[in-house]
Amino acid sequence: MSAEHELYPLSAFCVRDDIALPPYRIVDADELPEPFRHLLDHKRDMTSVLQDFHAQKIHLENVDIVRENDHLMRRVALLAEDGRPVEFGAIDIRLSRFTDEVQQVILDCRTPFGAILNENNIAYTSAPKRFFEIDSIDFIGIALGLESPARLYGRTNILRSEDGQIMARVAEILPPAPHG
Repeated sequence: MSAEHELYPLSAFCVRDDIALPPYRIVDADELPEPFRHLLDHKRDMTSVLQDFHAQKIHLENVDIVRENDHLMRRVALLAEDGRPVEFGAIDIRLSRFTDEVQQVILDCRTPFGAILNENNIAYTSAPKRFFEIDSIDFIGIALGLESPARLYGRTNILRSEDGQIMARVAEILPPAPHG
């Protein structure tokens, strides 16, 4: 599970499934059109930002889960209460960074990671690494409920504990027309 690729952990799922990473382009935050810039260019967790934007609670739908030693990797769709997909995510969570109680909530795979952090008052920093445009591929399109291929916007992000240890790495991709 090499975290060296610029779209990790999305890239790790593509490698594991022996499929090509879709065409993408790294962009600066100021190249992101609205509302994508507002939704991606911040230092908060995406769950909170999406809940605020859509004025609905966000729920998790697991697409794929892999556990390898200290890593829990998930491909997920985040859904608004009305059932609309509001994000596709690929996340690599370092379980040892959390108490046994929080690890169990993470391993239950029913709650978005940002909600787990906030509900358990876990201090963290969020540091977006890069923003990108990407073509949807089957598993992203299915998770986002797309009827045809689309050009999407996303970011990679690293969440760290107060002592600077990596808690999670995530690639977050938004649907083509997010409406709040």
